[in-house]
Amino acid sequence: MSLRDMKRRLPTRAILAAIAAVIVCSGLWPAVEGARPAARQIDRYGSRRDSYAVPEDALYKSPVELKLSRDGRTIFVSCENSGEVLVVDAARGQVTAAMKTGREPFGLALSPDEKTLFVSNRGDNTVSVLDLSTGRETALVRVGDEPHGVALDSGGAYLYVANLGTDNVSVVDARAAVEVKRLEAGRSPFGTVLSPDGRFVYVSNQLSRAVPFRTAPVLELTVIDTQSKMVVDRRSLVSTAIAQSPAVSPDGRFVIVPLELPKNLLPETQVFQGWMVTHGFAIAETAPRGRVAYLLLDEPNLYFADPFSASFSPDGRQLYVTSERSQCPLDPGHRANLRVARGAAGQYRLSDERIAQYARSLGLSAEYVSGRIATENNPKGLACSPDGRRVLRRQSACPIPSR
Repeated sequence: MSLRDMKRRLPTRAILAAIAAVIVCSGLWPAVEGARPAARQIDRYGSRRDSYAVPEDALYKSPVELKLSRDGRTIFVSCENSGEVLVVDAARGQVTAAMKTGREPFGLALSPDEKTLFVSNRGDNTVSVLDLSTGRETALVRVGDEPHGVALDSGGAYLYVANLGTDNVSVVDARAAVEVKRLEAGRSPFGTVLSPDGRFVYVSNQLSRAVPFRTAPVLELTVIDTQSKMVVDRRSLVSTAIAQSPAVSPDGRFVIVPLELPKNLLPETQVFQGWMVTHGFAIAETAPRGRVAYLLLDEPNLYFADPFSASFSPDGRQLYVTSERSQCPLDPGHRANLRVARGAAGQYRLSDERIAQYARSLGLSAEYVSGRIATENNPKGLACSPDGRRVLRRQSACPIPSR
């Protein structure tokens, strides 16, 4: 009997019953209403995580950013999964305390007297104010959506918080623990860094401004004056995407922004997933009408995927950059840094033509990449010890190889 004949003879209700029985027996759909997939459960934050989480998940703290005390003896590490900040003895490499925060802590900022730690909580849109003498939260400040990087001014009076979800920067009165205003940034502001003289806060943005169809994406480097608490400049990072945590050179003349450089005019979702891009960083001159250069970290057949964080050595002669995917921080070393950074009046010793060449040639990275330091998986937050002898990433310390 053909299938067509069977369809003619069997009533519709019988056919539907048979299909339902096959689905239930095959496990495609639970036979009992109460056994529906737990993934349908949504918590008050709009997440399904609790429905598919397993006990083993609690073993992973997911450290992401770190902050080093002025003397280099203490490391503060934000742990997204466990909702806490770990206090680590840098010399012994041991955790000495843990302080509870809000949900999914990220950015860290220390007060000038190092008695207070400010922590952005991207999971519940707040900033925790932690008393380091007791390890307890003394205040909780409501800010914009998905706060990430935080920077405290040199006097400890105002905190600047990059709100990735609302495209702005919260200005928080640090002493009163209250948000006083918000400043418009680029799209998806991510990282913040204070200039060495305390005059400016630089904010990186992950997504491009609105641009005409089939034109290169343009990220914004937002510049905030800490005296007026206003945006005073919006630097353009042309043909770039996914800017991460920035750094400023010790002399304040250059801002470094780890990022990606798309090779083609692809939809932004594809660029965000890391397809068809090269990886590197921008070097922006901070002087008025300063230029922007781009240096690649990729080499032919050796890719440095997803650069995340950057840190200068105390003397400014070395720059360290972590890679989320290649499992090692990379050190662009003496030759290029000395040539680029020692130009007159805070400018590169590179012509505009040479700058354009550096941005697109994989073969040139060997001129300034002096080494790769192996680490464990997925390094993110990064700092250099005050004596310049160690690179600290998350909870670990990597000795700098001798040259």
